[in-house]
Amino acid sequence: MKRIISIFMIVALVLASVLAIIPVAAADPEGEAINTATEFLAMNPEGKYYLAKDITISKAYEAEFKGNLDGNGKTVTVTATALTMFAVVKDGTIKNLNVKANYETNNLKSLGLVANKAQGIFANINVNADVKVVPANADADIFKNGAGLVIGEITDTSTLSNITTYGSIDIQTKMSTKDDPAGLNYGVGGVAGRALKGEVKFISCTNNAYTNTLQPGVPVGGILGATAAEGASVQVSFESCVNNGEIVTYGVPSGWGNAHTGVGGILGNALGTKSPNNKFVLKNCRNNGYIHQNEECGKVTGVGGMIGRAYASANLTLENCVNAGKIEAFYDGWAPAGGMIGTNMTYGFAWAGSHAGIVTIKNCINIGEVVAHKAAAAGMLAIPAQFNVKECQLTLQNCVNYGKITGGYASDGAGGMLGRVGTYGFSGLTISNCVNYGDITNTAGGAAGIVFAVEKLGEIYTKGTDPNPTIIENCVNLGKITSTGAAAGIVTKVDTNDTTIKNCVSNATYEGTNNAPVMPQSDKTVTAEGNIFLGTDTAAYATAADEATVNAKIAEIVANVPGNPAELDALIATVADYEQADYKAGWDNFATMRAAAIAISNMASSAEDIATIKADLEAAIDALEPIDAVDTAALDAALADAAVLADKETEYTPVTWNAFKTALEAAQAVDKTTAKQSTINKAAEALTAAMAGLELIPDLNAL
Repeated sequence: MKRIISIFMIVALVLASVLAIIPVAAADPEGEAINTATEFLAMNPEGKYYLAKDITISKAYEAEFKGNLDGNGKTVTVTATALTMFAVVKDGTIKNLNVKANYETNNLKSLGLVANKAQGIFANINVNADVKVVPANADADIFKNGAGLVIGEITDTSTLSNITTYGSIDIQTKMSTKDDPAGLNYGVGGVAGRALKGEVKFISCTNNAYTNTLQPGVPVGGILGATAAEGASVQVSFESCVNNGEIVTYGVPSGWGNAHTGVGGILGNALGTKSPNNKFVLKNCRNNGYIHQNEECGKVTGVGGMIGRAYASANLTLENCVNAGKIEAFYDGWAPAGGMIGTNMTYGFAWAGSHAGIVTIKNCINIGEVVAHKAAAAGMLAIPAQFNVKECQLTLQNCVNYGKITGGYASDGAGGMLGRVGTYGFSGLTISNCVNYGDITNTAGGAAGIVFAVEKLGEIYTKGTDPNPTIIENCVNLGKITSTGAAAGIVTKVDTNDTTIKNCVSNATYEGTNNAPVMPQSDKTVTAEGNIFLGTDTAAYATAADEATVNAKIAEIVANVPGNPAELDALIATVADYEQADYKAGWDNFATMRAAAIAISNMASSAEDIATIKADLEAAIDALEPIDAVDTAALDAALADAAVLADKETEYTPVTWNAFKTALEAAQAVDKTTAKQSTINKAAEALTAAMAGLELIPDLNAL
């Protein structure tokens, strides 16, 4: 794979972005200062403000806010009575803000800690919160909105950049009735619940929060839960976004009809029906979290590292994306799992005007385990279902699977890149320069190193009778293929006469009922050119070759695909907790190299770039010089000040006293003889902040 970006450019980008992602006080914040919750609630809806102090709000700002609020690096604590900072933001700007919350509510409306409903610009925001929605009647009450730790519903064109979330958002409604099982009306996300329309951009957003729902039919995503319902035009892009949190959906019980539920590391459900302007782009994104459906749930039509389910998307592009998390689905049949996407259902909409359904997956890698216990599984996309002949095209280019793939369904199979490509009227499929290293297993049917099968299912909604071609070229399988049906290095079968398989290589073992290094003999007309495999036997559509020839061809193709970041990831993990206070020299270069390594690891990068940054980071680690001795003066002083307050508990409010007590106990527990300087500093800072936050109980007699 050619270098997609130079190391020097990565370092430059890192230096620019590191400063941007941390909410810090502006040198000279503009607008009117906000010092109290009362002043916050009294803001002019179109005014310009900045926070001068941390505040705690017990009531939300109810007017439609169209102004500018600069958080100035301060913290807003949102209580259960407030639920959110803003009920509605329209064309407003919220930036440089920290938000905290820890509450349980029976609110069933849209919910976001910064804004319930919003349109505008949101930048440099950190949210650390645990929010749980527990309805008064879990079996009857229904959550029919959007819920996210930052925004509940994005109502129109907006940009969210440098957003980081921690904690959890957990929707506990169960909804035993069949009211709107399709899930068109809701979404739960680590950052935002759902986006309704317009152009919505997520840039450098990171979710670390556990994100879950028990309600059937609700899409869940690490960054965004779902996009618009039927009829709305939406264009959503994700650039350099990362999910580290566990993402869970309940699915739809059996007998409820078609499910619109998807669960994904970045986006749960890319829903954009009946509009030719829908567009979804994911670029340089990574999932590290465990993405799965609840083991007790019903069907869910997609579990994916990037997107759970893409439904009727006009244009969908994934580029330079990485899945490193485990992807797991449990339900029988309609619960496919994919390293990138669980299910894609693309329509050309001949009945609503002509527009193409174009799906492109380029320079993407899967290194996580993908398991569908009773359904299709694949390294990239488990079930691509496309409709309306000439209007749809699926392209995979320069993709690689390193993960173990396990499927458990006969008709949909398991594949290193794709499961079953099911088409009505047959649309175009091109797979080029793709490599599978992972072991592929199907416990209930066939499996292949690249694509399980390409099947023509019917002539519904076609605009013509000539199928678009299937092209599989310059692909390699190096993984073991194990199945109870056909086991093939490239594909088990194709159901069209316009198929070309060329310049593919297979060097693996096969354990199935009908084994083939490329594809078992077909009754269709298949053009096969230049396919080779290691061995001396004869095989359909391929020629036996010696080890040198096979290895040379493999090296030629592998050079075009992203490298495996596993060793770089391991190195980054060993230095994740390094802090500047513990070193006297070498820190600036180390911090830059560590950030650059993370940036390289978070997107699909060339083997050359991975090796270069790994060597640079190792050199930076070696150059670090630890401090000679720790300095406990600040901690000692804080402990001495705290000792003066030891018998004054009755003078302070219980909440602030308990916070002080917790910080004091943590500071007292620090072993000054073995602790790092960074640990000592944090204990001192936390205790000092807790003392500063102590609030006296009002003297009622003095009022």
